Amino acid sequence: MSRNSKVPISALPLPPPAQSITHNLTPDHEATTPSEFRQLLAERPSVQHRSHLIDPDAHFAYVTPYPLPFPYRIALPEDGEPVDDKAAYVEKWLAQREALHERPTVAPSALKKYYPEKRDQPRVLIALAETALRDCLPHLDVGDAFATLGTPTLSDAYGDDVQTTPASSEDAAARQELIDVLSGQAVLMNTEGDRATHWAPWSLRLFALRSLLDALAPLIGAEAEFGKALPPGWTEEIPSGKINEWRKRGIELVEEELEKVAIETSAAEYGRLMHKRLGLRRLDTDDESKLARPLLDLLAKHKLDFHGTFRRLAFFRPSALSVQDRSSAFIESVLELCGEPQVINREKAKEDLQEWLQQYAARVESEAQEWTTGEGSVDEQRERDMKAANPRFVLRQWVLEEIIKNVERDVDSGKRLLGKVLQVCIQNSKT
Repeated sequence: MSRNSKVPISALPLPPPAQSITHNLTPDHEATTPSEFRQLLAERPSVQHRSHLIDPDAHFAYVTPYPLPFPYRIALPEDGEPVDDKAAYVEKWLAQREALHERPTVAPSALKKYYPEKRDQPRVLIALAETALRDCLPHLDVGDAFATLGTPTLSDAYGDDVQTTPASSEDAAARQELIDVLSGQAVLMNTEGDRATHWAPWSLRLFALRSLLDALAPLIGAEAEFGKALPPGWTEEIPSGKINEWRKRGIELVEEELEKVAIETSAAEYGRLMHKRLGLRRLDTDDESKLARPLLDLLAKHKLDFHGTFRRLAFFRPSALSVQDRSSAFIESVLELCGEPQVINREKAKEDLQEWLQQYAARVESEAQEWTTGEGSVDEQRERDMKAANPRFVLRQWVLEEIIKNVERDVDSGKRLLGKVLQVCIQNSKT
């Protein structure tokens, strides 16, 4: 994609109103439009910082980032004046740190960009995923962001190879706007017109499926009773007892199907991903009970590494089971992945692995015809697919903690280390 076809974050296209997830949802009564919400931030910002009761019909609330450590350290006035109305003083202090002051966007946009009056912490870009841009936002202009991150490295993180050639003003502006918005320093919104059209999608919070059903249940129950869609204001002058009756009816009508669809959809996706990990193309109904679940139980019982074991299975050949040396060598290679080798019962682990591999080999051989259209032998095709589904390098918690320590200690070297880790994650998922 050419640079000319890319746009900064403030100019990313917004979905049409009909495709917006809030199009037919009811906002919190404290602020029903972006305009009301901006006024709320100016006059009563504490509403979004404390718990408050919301209307039962509300499905979502407008929110903005507020990247300050909690509890807030609200200092007394610098001039030493006494504070008579503490509540009003707190509201003013919060409002001064809300993003309410408009500044120009980098490019023409339906959204406006707002900054706070008295909140300007240092903001440093420490990482940016090229694959995320490529796959999700290929039209996002990040300016000179990658140049400022330096070359990813583990061996020379303290070296200095950050760009020496000054970036163009356009590149620098696009990069800074990206940092400001993603860090929460700046907020994008438009307080004019329809709320469904002019609100940045990353400013949205939604409830889970059951909460959504609970909120919609009265409407579902009422429409079921009347047999038609109800107009706005349909709850006016309706007794609470009747609304509760409709809520109960709505839940009865939908809950079972909702949970069934959610569970079936999750199970189907889980099965699809598990088949990719196991290098299987045909979906058999008993694969979960005969292969996937027994393998997971085996891994837990013998404390074998999850990712490492699945990666090793990419190199498994069903024919190896008929040759004692090859079979034993493969099983030993899996047992080497045990996280606690001092406590493993090797003989029992070998026996369990051998039994499971017999089942797996038979299952792999049963679908040999499914692999006749690719390049190479069945084993080669399966290995290639399984490598893609089971990356060689997995970002472990201890690695991440070490990187975080480095970033906190020295951001310039830390971001190069983090960049290298991201690079390794991406590259090793392909080999």
